[in-house]
Amino acid sequence: MNKLLRNTTPGLIHFISCRTRLSELLFVPNSKINNIIGGILAKYSTIYKVDLYAACVLSNHYHLVASTPIEGNISKFEENVNREIAHRVNRLINRQGNLWHRKYDDLEVEEIEDALEALVYTVTNPTKHGLVASPSSWPGITSYKDNCLNSRPKIYTFFNYTDYGKAKRKAYSAGEVIRRSDYETEYTLEFKTLPGYTNEEIEKEVKKRTRKLQEERWAKNK
Repeated sequence: MNKLLRNTTPGLIHFISCRTRLSELLFVPNSKINNIIGGILAKYSTIYKVDLYAACVLSNHYHLVASTPIEGNISKFEENVNREIAHRVNRLINRQGNLWHRKYDDLEVEEIEDALEALVYTVTNPTKHGLVASPSSWPGITSYKDNCLNSRPKIYTFFNYTDYGKAKRKAYSAGEVIRRSDYETEYTLEFKTLPGYTNEEIEKEVKKRTRKLQEERWAKNK
């Protein structure tokens, strides 16, 4: 995979990575964090017509494998995803300041074999870092089940803070009550099958990489 800075050619597959400032553990998995990030990925992949092939969100960074048929939409997608994650996670944990170490890294994937390698690396990342023995055990956002088990797409909610705030102020002055749920929109986070491969072939490669990572860690810990 060769690094090309922000190549916006339609149809290219991109391996995207982004890390928190000072590698702070800001995305430790729980239901709120998962729903926030899952909702953001689902919303903006829908808006910008981005095909997601793989994703994994660890406690201080994430990886995505994605493409889009529309020129420039990968950049728009990433800018919105990172802005919303920063805003919403900071709000959740009562944190201020920059959340990201830098904008994001974007590697253009030139060969289909490299796309598979990017997917396998993404899915097995929790095992690579010794967080879980198997990628299937990772409790955060991960495409493992979609890539390997043909699971059904998951639905997340995205809360509209701006419209809710306006409605809340208006309702307060009028002595009315509004429902928070009226400002939540459901989005489906769907992962496409990587072009040129079947899910069965992908699952085989993920299992092979998982075994290798497990053996390396066991040998290291002896």
